[in-house]
Amino acid sequence: MTATKTTEAEMRQMAAAPALLDIEHLRIDLPGRGRGDSMRRVIHDVSLSVAPGASVGLVGESGSGKSMTTKAVMGLLPKGAKVSGAVRFRGEDVSTYDRKRWTAYRSHDASMIHQDPRSYTNPLVRMGDFLIESVVATRQMTRDEARDKACALLREVGIADAARRMEQYPHELSGGLLQRMMIVMALMPSPSLVLADEPTTALDPTVQSEVVAILSEQIRERSVGLLFITHDLDLAAAINDSLAVMYAGVIVEKGPSSALVAHPRHPYTAGLLRSRPRLDEVEELRAIPGRPLSAFEAGKGCVFASRCEFATDRCREERPELIEAGGRSVACHRADELSDVLVGGSA
Repeated sequence: MTATKTTEAEMRQMAAAPALLDIEHLRIDLPGRGRGDSMRRVIHDVSLSVAPGASVGLVGESGSGKSMTTKAVMGLLPKGAKVSGAVRFRGEDVSTYDRKRWTAYRSHDASMIHQDPRSYTNPLVRMGDFLIESVVATRQMTRDEARDKACALLREVGIADAARRMEQYPHELSGGLLQRMMIVMALMPSPSLVLADEPTTALDPTVQSEVVAILSEQIRERSVGLLFITHDLDLAAAINDSLAVMYAGVIVEKGPSSALVAHPRHPYTAGLLRSRPRLDEVEELRAIPGRPLSAFEAGKGCVFASRCEFATDRCREERPELIEAGGRSVACHRADELSDVLVGGSA
């Protein structure tokens, strides 16, 4: 089974549709760990949209703020967080939700697939009860209806002996099977939006490919919007219609997957592409110099300036805005003059 991406005609149709999820200039500050510590900025500026039926990959190194972005979308930020900007679902600002609306949103409108399924299952609860718990508790289905739907979905994701698997406990399942269960759990309420937070990190490459293909197929068949979080640029480019590249709490580049990989416009995107191993080339990997910065460590200039070989004094003093350039958005003062210098590769 292989993952399939949206065609160009389908992408144009989805681009014309109203956004399912719209994040606009999101900024998040969290309180420090100690008493009296000042607030720390973990997200500087995130703007992206997911149309109905579209898949968007959010890519970046650990600590870039990808998971914090999903927490803001799901209303799961830590206590004391200060948020500015907007997160809208079908045009409705989620910050206005009351408790009842949040319950409906999380139980029906939006689902989340986490990167470590064993951390989100109860070892004392059978998988069948885990899968149907939410839709039964929120009275979307009766218990019998939920079990029938869960078994049908399990068969759709390649688990033939669905009834037996429903009676098993999490420790009796392999990592690949357990992650398929998490996909089924996310699809049970027939959501409009699915957030997948590095759902294949704990899996070996073969199982990873199978799970990604299953997720992509199920999302496309149901015309569900997908925000796919990963640090793997190759994986994101292979399954998503468009990509948003994130560094130190800032979206530095976003655009169609094929164009972004073939011709990156931001030095960070180009650095990620150069540092990946290639089967068709035998050469030394070129790692990005330095270490990844967290958002609160970034200075007043470009967040990537300390690691960028093309940085100038302006880059270190003035933070670039995310502007349209060559059919995509890029936050780089020198994007135009570096256009022919930065080289990508095939997705």
